Amino acid sequence: MTSMKSFLPTLFLGVLLTGTVAAQDKNLAESYYHFALAKMHSLDKQYADANVHYQKAIELNPNSAELHVQYALSLWESQNIREAVLQCQKAIEMDADDPAPHYLLGRIYVAFKESSQPNMLDKALAEFERVIELDKNHAAALDALGRLYVAKENWAKASQVFGQLNRVNPGYSNAYYLRGVAELRLGNPQEAMKVLEAAVQAQAAEIDHLKLLGSLYLQFRMPAKAAETLRLASETDPRDPQIKLELAKALRQTKKYPEAMEILGELVKGETDAEFDATVEMAQIQAVTGRRQEAIENFRKALEMKESEEFRPLILGNLGLVYQDSGQHEKAIESYRQAVDLQPESVENRLRLVYALKEAGKTQEAVDQAGEMMRAKGDQDDVIIAYSQVLAANGQLEKGVAVLTENATKKSDAERFALAASQIYIEHKKYDEAEKAIRRALEQKPDSLNLLFQLGAVLERQEEYTDAETNFKKVLEKEPGHAGVLNYLGYMLADRGIRLEEALGYIKKAVEIEPYNGAYLDSLGWAYFKLNQFEPAELHLKQAAQIVVDDATIFEHLGDLYRKLERYGEAGAYYEKSVSNAKETDERKRVQSKLNGVKKLLAQQRQ
Repeated sequence: MTSMKSFLPTLFLGVLLTGTVAAQDKNLAESYYHFALAKMHSLDKQYADANVHYQKAIELNPNSAELHVQYALSLWESQNIREAVLQCQKAIEMDADDPAPHYLLGRIYVAFKESSQPNMLDKALAEFERVIELDKNHAAALDALGRLYVAKENWAKASQVFGQLNRVNPGYSNAYYLRGVAELRLGNPQEAMKVLEAAVQAQAAEIDHLKLLGSLYLQFRMPAKAAETLRLASETDPRDPQIKLELAKALRQTKKYPEAMEILGELVKGETDAEFDATVEMAQIQAVTGRRQEAIENFRKALEMKESEEFRPLILGNLGLVYQDSGQHEKAIESYRQAVDLQPESVENRLRLVYALKEAGKTQEAVDQAGEMMRAKGDQDDVIIAYSQVLAANGQLEKGVAVLTENATKKSDAERFALAASQIYIEHKKYDEAEKAIRRALEQKPDSLNLLFQLGAVLERQEEYTDAETNFKKVLEKEPGHAGVLNYLGYMLADRGIRLEEALGYIKKAVEIEPYNGAYLDSLGWAYFKLNQFEPAELHLKQAAQIVVDDATIFEHLGDLYRKLERYGEAGAYYEKSVSNAKETDERKRVQSKLNGVKKLLAQQRQ
């Protein structure tokens, strides 16, 4: 049992009792004594004995509201609820401005919210609200009140109360978290992020805060911040597979593929509930880094997992993309068909099917599919553009452009339609018409970077290099990190063999921004080739060929490189690939001529 000698002096110094009797009065002294004994028995959970002494203390000092509150607490702990409530009410009658009895009543009502008595939560709310009226900085009451509002799903009130608690106690972590949750439920994710960021700044963020904040950063496409936050969460709890999975997603979105793959490799090996998602994430990274066969295997593996049922259309769509990028058009089409059958309302997978049919040369079926979509979803820009493109590919160029022109007049922003029309004209080598379409759009949006970029591309096709460069540089003045423009400008200079160091600089910047872009790697290899730096040229051209497996230009560049190095056998092999992948007759004839030339050189070499 607690020592009476050590306990009483401390208690006497710390307890404040109210009353009208003087301190030296014998009754008050005896009241102190019984109060001290009561507290001692309460600490030892001997509530029956404690209650006896509380009663004696109150008899000796009947006007002390504090004694009634302490007695009520002991009664509650000994499960005498009715009498506990009565003692709180007596304390309130004695001192209406004392928050203590209201706070204890609120706690009692919360504890018995599941009882047969109705409206216990409402009673608790009223008591805690009264506490805050009396003491706006009562942290415990604010916490309890906020949690009650969460239980009642009154998210606006919950956010307000926890915000007040944050100001009272900036280091209290749960208030930030629950306020963030409340803001999410109110449909204010941006405000939720601010609340959770404040927790981090106040060094009050715990693992749940970091997980939620990282997830919100991912949702709002802030992957760098997500990675930083989730890395901290993972260091706090290195065994949580869901944190590792979210971190890998953030790393993938910031293009830090090796680190993401290392984390995902651990997740797919271990038996965790993150294995399915990790397998899909791994496949997505393998797809963009040119490891397509591995990506295909992992997407197919994911389809065999029990967790895939809900996500089959998504996985099949991604699998179709990998097949398409691998030049396996029939398999791509079959994957998209399966995805559409499972989710007929999905516009995304139906559009993918349309484009796959177009690439496979099945243009009439592509037109039929897109036409059906136009009847059902003809108000969507992506559907209109797809329909126009497949019409043009099917030999109905003017009709395709007319679809774009007609719909552009109905839209407040016709930029996308102008870009699509110009692209159709470019594909049909009608560069004058492509230029007109872009210039008309620029009259309405003269500062559009997309339109300026496209105009530069059209002018380059017409060999108006000075004007093309002027437009490219206009874009770079406003967006120095525009990877597409950096690559295009660099390649335009390198291909003509001029200002090669400058060209190399532009392309290097583009590759830094998108290190796994096959077109940019091809440009980089070609610039090195023009500079007679054949080792880095070979490295980057082969990387490009690994990522883009059916590009005739990349294969032609490799052929040119190996011809220059007098490795005629390898040159011939790549020229053959270029010929088989060439989409235009002129291109095929040009490369075939090179192929014939290296065959003669190879024959001479072997003599």
